Amino acid sequence: MLKYAFIANSETMSPDKYHYEYDSDDMKFRFFAVNNMDMTKKCAAGLADEDFEYIDLCGDFDAEKAQEVADARNGKISVEYAKYSEEDDEKFENLEKINEYALIVMTPGLAAGTIKMNKLTCPEFNTTITLVSDDEAAGKAAKDLVTAGIDFIELCSYFDEDKTNGIRKAIDGKVPVGSCG
Repeated sequence: MLKYAFIANSETMSPDKYHYEYDSDDMKFRFFAVNNMDMTKKCAAGLADEDFEYIDLCGDFDAEKAQEVADARNGKISVEYAKYSEEDDEKFENLEKINEYALIVMTPGLAAGTIKMNKLTCPEFNTTITLVSDDEAAGKAAKDLVTAGIDFIELCSYFDEDKTNGIRKAIDGKVPVGSCG
């Protein structure tokens, strides 16, 4: 069973107020919003204690912060963060708003073509967590998210450079895309 979590940075939210969980026979997934590094490390410690193997961090984190989280757990858990291409980073910096955020997560065990969207809302920003079964579903989900008005998309670490480029192509580069892969 894959045990995976994604942590987003926020100015005001905390895991008790802004979180999502998905459990199946094939995967345990947790999403949290945090508002400081101590909270991030505390979440990582709890996940490591539950034998989670992977944590992805949103693009508001960097390599140093990701390493700090990994070091806090003595390397017991893999930690990555969302990175943007130069072009997407420039698009992100030029966004007029970042109220609508999307995360796409490749999810083992879902039937082919499955897309499950779950929306978390708060005054600071809204997050659409999208669980997908395969690359084709991920591309379709990204198109649907852009049509719905999403400001930017981040991808779980499944999405290597080629798969991330496939998502960018699917949405014709309309919004910035960052990937933990």
